[in-house]
Amino acid sequence: MKSRPRRTATSGSLALLALLVAGEVAARTGPVASAEPCEVVGASGSEEAADGRPEPTRPTARPAVPEAGAGSDELGPAADESRARQACETARERFAELFGEPVPPVRILLWDRPGYRTGLQGERAAVVWPTSRVMAARAKSAEAALPYVESQWNDVLPHEISHALLAARFFADERSGRHTGYGTPLPDWLDEGVAIWAETPRNRDARLRQARALPAERRDLLSILEMRHPGAGATAEAIRNGAAPPPDEALWAFYPQSIAALAFVYDAGGADAIAELMRRLLAAPVDASRPDPPSARDLLVDLPGLPDDFEGVVAAWNAWLAAEDPGVATAP
Repeated sequence: MKSRPRRTATSGSLALLALLVAGEVAARTGPVASAEPCEVVGASGSEEAADGRPEPTRPTARPAVPEAGAGSDELGPAADESRARQACETARERFAELFGEPVPPVRILLWDRPGYRTGLQGERAAVVWPTSRVMAARAKSAEAALPYVESQWNDVLPHEISHALLAARFFADERSGRHTGYGTPLPDWLDEGVAIWAETPRNRDARLRQARALPAERRDLLSILEMRHPGAGATAEAIRNGAAPPPDEALWAFYPQSIAALAFVYDAGGADAIAELMRRLLAAPVDASRPDPPSARDLLVDLPGLPDDFEGVVAAWNAWLAAEDPGVATAP
């Protein structure tokens, strides 16, 4: 699985992101009069230190990338900006399928270093993302470079943008990081499921097949609804800085579990079910740091298209998983 855990609504990453985005964008583009739906700022020759201060440009070895045909042009700045804009448009379109309008605007800052950052800039979703040449250097071979880079742009970047969109749409004022959720105060399965919803249909369908093939204990609905993200904490911090995800079975299972739960709700009641689910969660988020959080058993009961008791919801879930190919429904 390609999608990587990240931190969205934590004070450290937001502070760093604000320094990166505000400093770099102001220096290169000047003040922005209005928010474009998808704004992409190309990479510059400078980097930012961990405390936000600019560092001098450091010479780096050119990564091993294809030399001819599918080479430099496909990994160059113009192609990067086009891919970033397409990833943003895809993420915003898929986000609208779930939540309708308004979809927050997005600013993507490309940088010449590994790793990424996600967060908020006002009510705008913001992502700092590596260039193709930086990502190509992480491929196992020159032949694998372009397919790897394409997967990062087509699956991983829309995924990460969607995490930021979720925070920007529903939690733009929550910047303290006091909640215990993985990215937002929403349940971790929903936060991750929304991000996976933005991936390519091929990736989403593969994750659903993986969900149906999980052992019975990992398909237990209540366990999924109550589960904390296995990638939270130090693991997420390392991965967003460019480390490979660890071989953790619970972590790898959490992605298919999350998209399966979200797809189940959407297939049952469409956008109406998602809207009612969000109404319940925003009224009283499921978060152990809040007094008397509602039981996860109550979240899906009597949503549009779902039964009015938890046992009936579980039976519907098991039948949905057992279906030959439930797929992921998409809006007309």
